[in-house]
Amino acid sequence: MRDFHYDPFAVLGGRANCTVGALRARAAARKVDVSEAAGMGGLVPRYEAGKPVTSGDILKILTPA
Repeated sequence: MRDFHYDPFAVLGGRANCTVGALRARAAARKVDVSEAAGMGGLVPRYEAGKPVTSGDILKILTPA
């Protein structure tokens, strides 16, 4: 942050406004979905529990659509 001369605490009005609860409340007020998502926000396919991830699975993730 120092390299970019950016202070997120000053932008958001102090450290009290940067807590998880405060940021979630602010997002809810703006109607932003803050629900938890698996992987990269749903971009990565979901896998079965206990199933090993193979190199083929990795290639599917990394290959452009």
